[in-house]
Amino acid sequence: ILFKAANFLRQKYHKNACCVHGIIEISNYCLRSCHYCGISSANTSLKRYRMSRQEIVDAACEAVNDLNFKALVLQSGEDAGYSAAELSEIIKEIKAKAAALIFISFGEMPREDLEMLFHAGARGILLRFETSNPSIYEKLHPGCRLETRLRTLRDAAELGYLIITGGLIGLPGQSHGDTIN
Repeated sequence: ILFKAANFLRQKYHKNACCVHGIIEISNYCLRSCHYCGISSANTSLKRYRMSRQEIVDAACEAVNDLNFKALVLQSGEDAGYSAAELSEIIKEIKAKAAALIFISFGEMPREDLEMLFHAGARGILLRFETSNPSIYEKLHPGCRLETRLRTLRDAAELGYLIITGGLIGLPGQSHGDTIN
């Protein structure tokens, strides 16, 4: 029933359209230690990297101007190596050099940071919440709360961001009700 309802809604609102977007993984550093994530801070065997401002801008310009992508996701873990002001300047530079719809995917952010990035030219956010069950969420995300994640999504929506979100199916302890919610 869930798949049929999802397909019905997709057809109703989007027909058979799809969106092809480029993802530029600007960093694989993350402050979080989420249990399911490959870039978790607990993963000590991972070779870490962080792109420079110029590398990010060059990659975005190549994706848009040479490869004809119309939408880009700038993505990283929750990396303290970039401030919202720095990310804002990067987005402004990309927007000045390449006509693209910019999505951000940097994890949970304070509303004022989301607002700064929106004013810089970001128009979408990719932020999954994994599960609607607070207990399971807190087991997956040590030290984090589902309400904080949902608040970030609400703030982004109120600011005018296009929202890409969703959950994971098949998590340990997850009920059918959790999946449907």
